[in-house]
Amino acid sequence: MSNTVIIDNEDYIPMKIRINDDGEILKFYFYEKGTKSLLEFALGEYSGELKRITLLLSEEYYFINDYLSIYSKDEVHTKLKFNRKECKTFKTFVYNNGVKIQLSGVGVENYIRIENIYLGISKSKELLEIRIVNMNENELKHICNELKHQ
Repeated sequence: MSNTVIIDNEDYIPMKIRINDDGEILKFYFYEKGTKSLLEFALGEYSGELKRITLLLSEEYYFINDYLSIYSKDEVHTKLKFNRKECKTFKTFVYNNGVKIQLSGVGVENYIRIENIYLGISKSKELLEIRIVNMNENELKHICNELKHQ
């Protein structure tokens, strides 16, 4: 099945990605580090499918003059288990073609792919990182500007 992925450029929000936005009621889950780094996930209440990823704050961010790639790992088709999580690691990397949000120091075992979004997971299906590739220049400029002004 093909997914519809839309990246919104909203004021004061570095990155908001909508996936198959069909109006389903949403349940929200948060990954955070302290009070200055916050990532929100919205899942469909009935379907359990990932519907939205929103980077609200990121205290630790870097601009990398290189291209983000996906290493040769297995693509898996599984559902993640989301819970509110306090992260020890929360870093955002903005590349020339995409964004990586690192939520753990543990290495990625596999990826769940949703179009140009790659969710890096551990063996136990814990979310470790998010990679969004093939982003356009306007999307990347927006993210950079909002991160600088948060």
